[in-house]
Amino acid sequence: MKKIIIIMALLLLPACGDRSVVEIERPEVSREIETEEIETEERTEKETEDEKLEEADPIASIDMSLEPNELGEIMILMYHGIGQEELEWQRSAENFRKDLEYMYQNGYRMISLNDYAKGQIYTEAGYTPIILTFDDGRQNNFN
Repeated sequence: MKKIIIIMALLLLPACGDRSVVEIERPEVSREIETEEIETEERTEKETEDEKLEEADPIASIDMSLEPNELGEIMILMYHGIGQEELEWQRSAENFRKDLEYMYQNGYRMISLNDYAKGQIYTEAGYTPIILTFDDGRQNNFN
């Protein structure tokens, strides 16, 4: 019985503490340093040059000497539903399209769940396979 009382006391004791929040105002510092502006401009110019090189030939930037990691995990995304508006368990068609564009632009390539189960993963080198599934318990996925 003593053990139970001690355990209860230890569990309830942290709840009795005073946890008041103290807000500290920080003064705004508004200094302009020319060197930061110059560095920012240099970085922007370099990023623009890098983007032009990537746009010219994105496949050239892939190191083809690397072997694929076939022991890795493959991400499986499940969408509960695609509808007219964005809800808790539903994606709007516009946002679903944005999801697909994001995945494509960031090197993900879709494979079927059937191919994954059979071990037939033929994603091009430099890309990451991904699987999309849809909740078959909802009518809107059959429309």
